[in-house]
Amino acid sequence: MDAEIRIDHPDLAYLGLTVAIHDPELDRPVSSSIARIKLWEGFLTRQLLALVSDPAFNAFYDLGANIGWHSLVLAAHLRARGLPGSVVAVEPAQSNQARLRRSLVLNGLQDRVQLVAGAVGDHNGQARLDHDPASAGNHHLSGFSWPSDSYITSEDVPIHRLEDLVRAQGWPRPTLMKMDVQGHELQALAGFGSMLADQSDWILAIEFVPDFWSLEELIALIGPDAVYQLDEQSLAVVPTSPERLRALGAEWPRRYYDLILSKGPKAQAAIAALPAHCDTMQMRFIAGSGTGFGGLMESAARWVGPEADCVLEPLRADQPAQQVEISGQILRKLWEGVIVLTLRDGAGQHQRHVLKPQIPFTLRCTLGPAPVRLHFALREKPGGTRRHPQHAFQLSHLQLQVRTEDRLPSQAS
Repeated sequence: MDAEIRIDHPDLAYLGLTVAIHDPELDRPVSSSIARIKLWEGFLTRQLLALVSDPAFNAFYDLGANIGWHSLVLAAHLRARGLPGSVVAVEPAQSNQARLRRSLVLNGLQDRVQLVAGAVGDHNGQARLDHDPASAGNHHLSGFSWPSDSYITSEDVPIHRLEDLVRAQGWPRPTLMKMDVQGHELQALAGFGSMLADQSDWILAIEFVPDFWSLEELIALIGPDAVYQLDEQSLAVVPTSPERLRALGAEWPRRYYDLILSKGPKAQAAIAALPAHCDTMQMRFIAGSGTGFGGLMESAARWVGPEADCVLEPLRADQPAQQVEISGQILRKLWEGVIVLTLRDGAGQHQRHVLKPQIPFTLRCTLGPAPVRLHFALREKPGGTRRHPQHAFQLSHLQLQVRTEDRLPSQAS
């Protein structure tokens, strides 16, 4: 059933926030995540909180707000920190709007969040919103769903050109935006008109779905200075490109990527100041035959199968033979046996280590022309007991430290 969830997650307890959600059993993953761990899209949320704290980016527009998680968190953060700023939430689904309105009342945020009932697009008028019965966050404007999706119910919704809406309401132009409109992104951005071109600095967090449009199309439409990937595997914000995302998808296919696009020197400085910013290395686990992982948890831990492979790819090729340190920890294992890590560095050298739960490990290796590869494998103890049918052990997220001759190690991701 529907619920009102008090957000007591350690990172957000200072907000004093209560969020109205759908029945968690009927709305996966958004409402179920908030109900279970008091958090949704934790990595993105932390980056938006840091960015909205910068006075240059305190006009936040949440386009495709769903039940309003990001709008509520950022508005409550601005209030808690005594910061100026404005929040505009745009959401077409009436069921999501109702829960967002309830949350605004529960938290006394009615005057801090402007809720727009409707969708954003390249024209003003009406559109049809198809409902996903399994996820309130996966509703689509008609014509923009995956071919395999099927919808039973729908509703008519207003559609707005954002430029016209902002001008009519007298709102500040958006400087920080989050857009998740399920394939309708290019049409929504076309409705910005000249707003982005006329602004010297802006930051856009957007869900990129290669099934719907290409990154080249988006870059041509809005002309960002830089594109970053929100890499939840290594908990890093890393520079990327269409070519890099295609290479990533070849080894670890997925249906979407979370990106940040930016324009202007203030935007570049704000992103560079993020604790998660990394311009030297990208880390990814590879799903394939004989490997597996249960997904990165909001606690920055990952359930890993009996075997799993990880690739560390340099983002810059101008520092050959650079030394890096890789650190991590096995939190616990669910089968009896030992965990063996085999590391092949960029120079082709191999290392083999036996890892023990609760004991942090640090490995040093050399970057080179080839990516660094790590292979984790649980070697079962003869006659050992398996206490879980799917997962072998829990791995805390890996961290990288780049070593140079003239300074102490500095964390790169």
